[in-house]
Amino acid sequence: MSTFRSDLFGGVSGNTSTIYLVADAAEMTLFYDVDSATSLEIHGSNASGFRHAILEDEWSVLTTIVGAADNGLVNIEPGFRWARVVRESDTSLPSAVLHGRNVVRGMG
Repeated sequence: MSTFRSDLFGGVSGNTSTIYLVADAAEMTLFYDVDSATSLEIHGSNASGFRHAILEDEWSVLTTIVGAADNGLVNIEPGFRWARVVRESDTSLPSAVLHGRNVVRGMG
């Protein structure tokens, strides 16, 4: 079984997290920790993204988490190529840790 884990805001100073390739994900969860003034949007995209930047209109909002000085887990339905998280406030940097399990591909 192949698993992945990434702190999407690790080392990021802006409102948009790093972009993470989730194309082979069989299941995903996002752990988040936000303050009351911060909302998060989880975005997905099926753009190519390997040779060209992903344009803003190529992202879809998968879910929105409205800040309530809370932390928790959100299950994310797989089926798209890229994931990112966008925060809607400049107050404090949230934690958004993506966990998942990749599809195991058989040989032959």
